Amino acid sequence: MVIRYQQHTCRKCGQRYTYDSQEDKYLFTYDNGESACEHWFGGIPDNPFRPGTQNHRIYEAMRRRPVTNAEMVRVMGIFKYTSRISSVRRYLEGFGMTVLATPMNKEGLYSYQMT
Repeated sequence: MVIRYQQHTCRKCGQRYTYDSQEDKYLFTYDNGESACEHWFGGIPDNPFRPGTQNHRIYEAMRRRPVTNAEMVRVMGIFKYTSRISSVRRYLEGFGMTVLATPMNKEGLYSYQMT
């Protein structure tokens, strides 16, 4: 089962927003209905990994939105995602950032997000 709507928080301003996984887009709105910030991914370093590699694909996906382990395996075809996430974490450490793993359910589904 894929969770369609996921709640996240902007890294810069703390505003909450929703990601629609079926439409592959973010729904940016404040509680009063006004448009919210769209700079949540600002400040993320450029992708250092060679284009086409699994590390590169995971990094690019996480720059745009949180990615689940199910998506990495089923959609991206990356079965050894934990070591790829570790490589991304090592790179991001130099910028004071990391990859946050958030459990989505009790069956082992996790969401990975750069923070």
